[in-house]
Amino acid sequence: MIVVTARVKVRTDRRREFLQTVQALIPSIRQEKGCTCCHWYADIEDENVFRLMEAWKTRPDLDKHLKSDPVRVLTGAIHLLCEPSTLEITTLAETPGRSVVKTALG
Repeated sequence: MIVVTARVKVRTDRRREFLQTVQALIPSIRQEKGCTCCHWYADIEDENVFRLMEAWKTRPDLDKHLKSDPVRVLTGAIHLLCEPSTLEITTLAETPGRSVVKTALG
């Protein structure tokens, strides 16, 4: 599994426009081959900070997504409406979940 995370801080005067763009793009991203999830989260400490979390089954699926129209639109919106942002791509070999917490807690 490949996880993509991004943090963006939207300029205050462009927040509504950014949210409209993201809301329009999410359904098409979720339907792309290999997408297991696509979510945007709002920061509870700063209403203008949002985080993207996507998960992809394979690297070829992600590569195709990165060349897609929704990504071009999103990249343009981030460039125009946001402060400089961060993007991370992580390949997961294992996702043990609750067992890690149970082991740590004893």
